[in-house]
Amino acid sequence: MQGQKQRVPIKELVFIDDFFRVSENGLPCSPENRKFLRAFFGTGASRLGWRIREFSAQSQTGSICIPKIMESLGLPQNSAGWAAACTADLQLAAEQLAVLALTPASLVIGWGLPPAIMQYVESCGAAFLDVEIDSIRFTRNLHFAVRTNDPGIQAELERLRIDDEIFWSSAASLRGHFARRGNSSIVHRDLNVGLFVGQTTVDLALIGEGRLAQPADFLESIQQWARQVDLLVIRPHPAQPDPGPFHVLLDSIPNTLLVSHNTYSLLCADNLAFVGAISSGVLREAPYFGCNDVRRLLVDDRNTTKLLPPNCSPWITVRLEVASARSLEAFSVARSDASKQPADEQPSTFAEDTLNQVFAYHWGLDPAAVGLPEFPSLSPGQSLSMVAGTPIAQSTFFARGWHFPESWGTWTAEEHAGLVVLLDGPTMDGPDNGFVLSLRGDVYGPLPAQAPEVKVIVNGLECHPRTNQDGEQEWVVDLDAETIRRRVLVIAVMVRGAHRVCDVSENRHDARLLGLGLHSISLHERMEQTQESADNSALDTAAEQSTDLCPPVSTETSNQAGTNEAVLAPEQAQTRSDGDDVYADADKTVPPSPN
Repeated sequence: MQGQKQRVPIKELVFIDDFFRVSENGLPCSPENRKFLRAFFGTGASRLGWRIREFSAQSQTGSICIPKIMESLGLPQNSAGWAAACTADLQLAAEQLAVLALTPASLVIGWGLPPAIMQYVESCGAAFLDVEIDSIRFTRNLHFAVRTNDPGIQAELERLRIDDEIFWSSAASLRGHFARRGNSSIVHRDLNVGLFVGQTTVDLALIGEGRLAQPADFLESIQQWARQVDLLVIRPHPAQPDPGPFHVLLDSIPNTLLVSHNTYSLLCADNLAFVGAISSGVLREAPYFGCNDVRRLLVDDRNTTKLLPPNCSPWITVRLEVASARSLEAFSVARSDASKQPADEQPSTFAEDTLNQVFAYHWGLDPAAVGLPEFPSLSPGQSLSMVAGTPIAQSTFFARGWHFPESWGTWTAEEHAGLVVLLDGPTMDGPDNGFVLSLRGDVYGPLPAQAPEVKVIVNGLECHPRTNQDGEQEWVVDLDAETIRRRVLVIAVMVRGAHRVCDVSENRHDARLLGLGLHSISLHERMEQTQESADNSALDTAAEQSTDLCPPVSTETSNQAGTNEAVLAPEQAQTRSDGDDVYADADKTVPPSPN
């Protein structure tokens, strides 16, 4: 711990980041964040005549030799090594880190610093500011979250703290916004729904006990959560387009649904039973929307007190004034004399929306954001069409894994696609033989390409593929008493070996990945299906899925909206294809074949 005699005024700013999260360790990195800090805080430091230095890995034209440091730590150069390095003793690599030349007169400003780097800075007698965007992101403007190892600087940061009432008022505004633009419940008011929130796969907040966690590590706990509700919706991180980490949950938990709907509209739902995550910042946001059952699976290393410097402060949400010359000078005075009272509060000279403009994206209130959709109900003898404009087709915008609906039906767009259908009317006191659910559609596999393998699961029950009397492909399943009582069907479509249109046809401009083209979903009393089932039971289902009939495919690709839904409006215009153009033949029942 730094003694009183070592407390000296600040003479320089040193800018670093998590230099273990770099290409040398096979990881994506964001040097822009470090460069931003230098430009943003460096302006005030230059006015004070302070020296400014910046350090980075050699892959970023810096002087820090990551391979030698990892060798000194005895760690591999991969994601596992990065996770372990975050809490390693960097004194083992002191020779390689001597290039930093830190002194008690140094103020190190870093973006998302791991505990190991903070401990090293502390050991050099220097102070640090660990900076990132605050995890509460539903306010009109983004804010900084900062922590420090210096008690005097901490007192100054407290002076710059954002009033918590700003968060409460922003949440109230957002709840009012969605109340006017959609339903107040997820799927149906009588259902209990849980929400599991995802994170990016490379996230410092996912490191616990020196290893990088993933959803599969907590399968048993998440299964227990799912058993407590009618439906568990999984919302991936907007910046994580690959849903692969959640496949183990979707395959193992029958009442889970991967969704792409706006996170804050989900938090506003009246029937939201709980919010869970590995360690997402959404867990901190949820109570502002009235959800107090918040479930965290991991205490991440970066927030484990025993791994941090002894004087490390909690995260403090601060005004942008933290980067001003006035604040930096106050930090210097407070560091040299911790007993000095914090400076009088001064009005901020920074525009409140500065971070919104700098980072070019924003979470929170947006005029284009829509609320929760209405879901269709299915009654015995009824069929729900998947053509564009129908309620069931519209509900695919809530879920994930579908292209935009067309005039004939809707294509799957990913390996996993999900739907939710409410049951209306049937009870087990009705027909003695129960009910049969049927999904009709086409598998995309134009000759000579091999047709993909399609599996359809309804509430954990696998459907039987067949060809009906009209020559249509369908997937059927008997609904048992438990399924009927639950009144909600969670339909999972899993496709292996799907093709991009441009790879198996002459239409080189259509990059959509097509699997199952779903036409309709119907429910019948089992007695109505008995004879038809007997007539079709002997069909070769493998041959059925390899039909040479080419299902309807538009001649042009669908519009692709980005899945990085940092803004609320794009969250509603979710990804529906891998193409670039809007359908030109959306009004045609059977568009020309791509062959």
